[in-house]
Amino acid sequence: AQELVEELEEFSYEEDDNFLNESLIDEENKDTVMSLNEENTNWEINDVIGFDED
Repeated sequence: AQELVEELEEFSYEEDDNFLNESLIDEENKDTVMSLNEENTNWEINDVIGFDED
């Protein structure tokens, strides 16, 4: 079980590094990336990016 925990922690760190790298590369879209991670709904994505149907 301990090995599994360590494996999961390592995976989490890798995910965090990827997120940080994306944010640094595209600072303007950091809020959009965060929003996508928090809530993956079409209206949320459209609202953040600015694609309004009206």
